Amino acid sequence: MDIDSKGALRLIRDGDLEFFWDLFAFYSPGVKQYVLNHLQDNDLADELTHHLFEKLYETAGRRLWGKRYNTIEELLLVMITGMVKDFVREREAQAKGTEELLKFPRPPQDRPDQKALQKELEAVVDDGIASLPPELGEAADLVILQENTPQEAAVITGVPLKTFETRYRRARMALRKRVNRYRHGGIR
Repeated sequence: MDIDSKGALRLIRDGDLEFFWDLFAFYSPGVKQYVLNHLQDNDLADELTHHLFEKLYETAGRRLWGKRYNTIEELLLVMITGMVKDFVREREAQAKGTEELLKFPRPPQDRPDQKALQKELEAVVDDGIASLPPELGEAADLVILQENTPQEAAVITGVPLKTFETRYRRARMALRKRVNRYRHGGIR
């Protein structure tokens, strides 16, 4: 089977489930091998591979992939690299016995109105990132949405760390203004 790696992003965003399964069948062995090479654990490689494709499908409509990545291979590599790094960080934190590093703030049981407000706020941030100039939007996407560190994101984009940090700071300031306008009754 041949996959048009540039058209794949559009088909995923459009919700083509049959194509998504073809994509999974085509790319999952390579993704699993990548994880296996880094983590040396077959069960974990299976788990992270499936989690990657679940995340890809669940976030397909929200992500700004077409503006950030040229091919599906590039997107999958960035996503799985982040997931492997996150796993390694968690494993290192456990080994050091610092459970506090693993405690992520968990909101109390969300009420329906809180969930609705959270979704609205996420949409405001996504719209805000999409409206930023490309270099600022890329910085915000890599750090805020994909949860890379600024150092990792600078490597991904190929720009010096200080340049990336400046772009990210400018993106955060613009997004903060947009969120504040929204919170004070303004429009998105």
